[in-house]
Amino acid sequence: MTTSVFVTPRTSRPHESVYGPSVQRFDVVPEESEEIEAATLSALDHSYIQQGVESLAVTEELLSSLDGWKLERQESIINVNIITLWQFVYYQFEHQVDWNPHVAVAESFYRINENTDLTYVVSTEAGGGIISTRDFVTVRYWEYKNGAYYAVGKAVSHDSMPSKSGRIRGENGPGGYKLVSVDDKNTLFVWLCDTDLKGWLPQYLIDQTIATMSIQTHKKLRKYIESVTMDDDLPLSVS
Repeated sequence: MTTSVFVTPRTSRPHESVYGPSVQRFDVVPEESEEIEAATLSALDHSYIQQGVESLAVTEELLSSLDGWKLERQESIINVNIITLWQFVYYQFEHQVDWNPHVAVAESFYRINENTDLTYVVSTEAGGGIISTRDFVTVRYWEYKNGAYYAVGKAVSHDSMPSKSGRIRGENGPGGYKLVSVDDKNTLFVWLCDTDLKGWLPQYLIDQTIATMSIQTHKKLRKYIESVTMDDDLPLSVS
């Protein structure tokens, strides 16, 4: 089941682990001290983390609100357990190019801490070539909260990823995805998309394109992960 609706915004529990149940944290060194790590972060790094935390608060509000501006929201049940799905969609970020026809490049280029990194994505052309390729730099933040996994983010800038000549830089507003376990074999996947493609484009074309891409991306993800899981070929380790 897949549904497409427009949602609108209004302007961890203490006993829950931020890592969630039984998640293998591939990128964490066991002896690493969070206190030492925090002390070595720059003011800019802390700013990125704060923007991630704020994006989570906004995303939660958007998911429970029907007031304000319109965003694209997709929901579907994916036939795989929540741990497997979470490890795939978050830790295998670069694998988007294997299943998402709208993504040409996807990389996590700057890790800040266990829960925060910066990503770079280049989209393919859309709308039959009417909309040229875009690129996006986004802070990505994740947390396990109230029984759900969240991975959220928003547009940021970074010196190592300046705008490129001849390529329009789009922007992602606060949004992301939420995973909730339905049972041992099924997961509810909710994706909230707020993307500004920039450039001189009619708004109706932008809305139509983003809605179409959102639906197609959701279907492709579900088809891919269910097929590779059946073949026991799901990549779950992080290199």
